[in-house]
Amino acid sequence: MHPDDVSGLTQAVHGYIDGRMSALDHDCRIRHASGRYIWVNVRGKSAKGDGDAIVRLVGSLTDIDERKQLESELSRLSLYDSVTG
Repeated sequence: MHPDDVSGLTQAVHGYIDGRMSALDHDCRIRHASGRYIWVNVRGKSAKGDGDAIVRLVGSLTDIDERKQLESELSRLSLYDSVTG
């Protein structure tokens, strides 16, 4: 995981476990096999045992790198003047 994203994901997981968030749904970057960081969406649900206690989290990672790159490019273009550069 990208060092800048550890705190945000940790807060999201704890917020979900503590009941402050109704769902675990967070975007962060992880290191790809190529060595570069890619954006992923982390989603999770809790599995509860006796007494409503959370015994595990299950979830998925979805590659959203292309979407994040497009969002970044749109943001850049919204502030870019093609006449003056």
